[in-house]
Amino acid sequence: MMELQKAIENVTYRNSRRFPSEEFEVILGHKEEAKPYLYESLDYALQEASNLDDKYTLHLYALYFLAEFQDKESFKRILKLASLPTETLDYLLGDVITEDLADIMYNTYDGNLELLKEASKNPENNEFACMAILNVMAQLYLDGMFDKEEWKNYLYQLLAEDHLETEIYTVAAEIICKCQFEEMLPDIRSLFQNNLINRWFLEDYDECVDLMFDYQEDIQFCKQEISIFCLKNWAMFEQEEKKRTPKSNTQKEKKRTSINKPAQNHKIGRNAPCPCGSGKKYKHCCLNKPKGGLDGSA
Repeated sequence: MMELQKAIENVTYRNSRRFPSEEFEVILGHKEEAKPYLYESLDYALQEASNLDDKYTLHLYALYFLAEFQDKESFKRILKLASLPTETLDYLLGDVITEDLADIMYNTYDGNLELLKEASKNPENNEFACMAILNVMAQLYLDGMFDKEEWKNYLYQLLAEDHLETEIYTVAAEIICKCQFEEMLPDIRSLFQNNLINRWFLEDYDECVDLMFDYQEDIQFCKQEISIFCLKNWAMFEQEEKKRTPKSNTQKEKKRTSINKPAQNHKIGRNAPCPCGSGKKYKHCCLNKPKGGLDGSA
């Protein structure tokens, strides 16, 4: 137990740029004993809010540990964090909001769908946190946690809200397309007509139609598993320099061979950047021009 307490103490505040792999291994090895410390760190962050010491990091690590443990008891705390005002949430979680919050909530989800529904439509909540919640719900739908009609009815209700941020409608439109709810295409068209879609993310209605009928077998809105060691590449930690190893003659020969190989033709996706370098999507640029070898279909 002393070993665990020491490990927790060492990672409570950020005192160096060393990645605390040894401490993390100790915590992982004492899963049940560590949970009260992790819960306490989340409660402390909620209590202190914007007054939390900026070197305090245990609450961030707690999110990842509890997600890795798939700990359902922590879900309400995490959702409460996600529902804090934008400025406070950004101070406490930073890039975690856009990078991993959906995966963290998904892996700690306790089965209370109503809490997610309520939080996703709350106009007081941060729009990126709401987007994360929508992705959690979409993944739960794919997992069979609730039926198609319930999910569709919720999405209809969401689109009927008139106080949400553009980004939320945009993510909802993407989810509708990936879930292939063709009957909701008129609702998506209405979002475009009312300028409720972020055009940097979904350029136009035609792109949504393409996405709707782009049948993919591996659609995923959240990761099924998460690891505390995914933090190793965070900028706050020193990064190990990769050692370059001399290339063998065989490797050099392979490189020369690959360079001299005739270029293979590849089919260019309609939404891919146009190879001509215009910066436009292929469908809006060279798709309908006379073929000059761009997609190998001349």
